[in-house]
Amino acid sequence: MSQFQLLVYDLQSTPVFRGDLAAGGEGLYPAQHVSISNILPGGNEACSFRLPISGSPWAMPAILGKFYELRVLDAESIFWIGRMEDFKLHIGRDGMYWDVTAYGYGVNLDDQAYTAQNVAGVATGTIADNAITNLTQKIGARSVTATSVSISAATAVNLKLLKASVVVNWAAKFGDSAFNPQIWYVYPDADATVRFTFKDRPATPDLYISAQDMDLLDFGLLGRQLGNRVIVQYNDGASAVTRNNTALQGAGPNGWNFIKAVNVFAPEITQSADANQLGDAVLQKVQTTYMFASNVSLRPNARIVDSNGQLVKPWRVKAGQLVQLTDIIPAEGALTNLTFNNSFLVARVAWDEDRQALSLTPESQEPTIYSIVAQAKSVLAGRHTVQAR
Repeated sequence: MSQFQLLVYDLQSTPVFRGDLAAGGEGLYPAQHVSISNILPGGNEACSFRLPISGSPWAMPAILGKFYELRVLDAESIFWIGRMEDFKLHIGRDGMYWDVTAYGYGVNLDDQAYTAQNVAGVATGTIADNAITNLTQKIGARSVTATSVSISAATAVNLKLLKASVVVNWAAKFGDSAFNPQIWYVYPDADATVRFTFKDRPATPDLYISAQDMDLLDFGLLGRQLGNRVIVQYNDGASAVTRNNTALQGAGPNGWNFIKAVNVFAPEITQSADANQLGDAVLQKVQTTYMFASNVSLRPNARIVDSNGQLVKPWRVKAGQLVQLTDIIPAEGALTNLTFNNSFLVARVAWDEDRQALSLTPESQEPTIYSIVAQAKSVLAGRHTVQAR
């Protein structure tokens, strides 16, 4: 039996509570094998579980309604919310059961698309906010806290046939007024309000964890994700601007003594001011050495503490939080570009209830063959910007 409540609500205008899957009922035994994940960008990603069948396997239980809302709660409050989408009936020697997967409202930003939206003269935070307002229906609150920049009003900037997630990512890549990277996610408030957050990448730790509490930790620095020049091709490919970090291009000890360029394609924008803003924002990201890690998993009794010194339950760790390893001391090398960093932004969280195991994916993870193939497809589609970090 799960330690969480798995509350189901139907699709009426005022949703009606249908039951707790953790308690069973309607020919189902209580939920087993609960697994929960969060991702950046996005927020709540997926919640999967198994429902053993105690009665007839041929009738789908009414509580497993397509797109019914799922709320996951612990003893404190709700911490995951989304909708049930995937159902698979299994009949075999190991028994009869339903495998169910729900997806968070953050990853459901692909439901609707603008036919055309002119964002000329609009602040990037407003562009993101409008996309949530116009293209999503379950997100009831928005927190846009970054200092936005405005897209040039000189000519139309049309975002055509782009879904909400793409529009928000498009706005985020321009950074804030100081070129700081921006992130976004969707999580529930304690009262089940679904909240969209668009803000600067955190600069101070949200969580503190000891490396000694790691069951597995492979980490270091990854040079090939870095750059000291950004070339932005814009105006449907007809124009280009180049942004440089001349200090990093120069000789050591303050530089790398060579030029390493990152290419960005932004066909929608036509003005050099927008291209320069985009280039400087991307440069701010790729010139910074973040911690690289390929494997981070915590022991079942790992101690996780927030910025107020309060213990945090492992299933409440969120993608988008900045983690600092308390027992690894940052060291300044002989060259400033070799600075060691003991903090990382969490790009993905996975909690396995059966194993009581928490796995974290940092922002600068090693690119997998799947991400490389995805990038190649993106390039072919003419939409490539820069690899998310």
